[in-house]
Amino acid sequence: MAFFKNFQQFSTTVVSENSFDFFPYFSLNRDITKNDNSASIGAEFFWQPSDGQKLSATTILTPVSYTQINFL
Repeated sequence: MAFFKNFQQFSTTVVSENSFDFFPYFSLNRDITKNDNSASIGAEFFWQPSDGQKLSATTILTPVSYTQINFL
């Protein structure tokens, strides 16, 4: 506990603002046991219009496409 007492005390304010994040990706896979290659492209989206509200979505584009949307 003495370790934490040596830190300076400070205060900050939390600013409420909306945010939007987008993370694209590309993946290549090689299965040497089956001599098979595969690739996938996808993206993740995160949107927070205000405190307490959040939308996230994941999209994967492969031969079998997949999309998941979450509302928090």
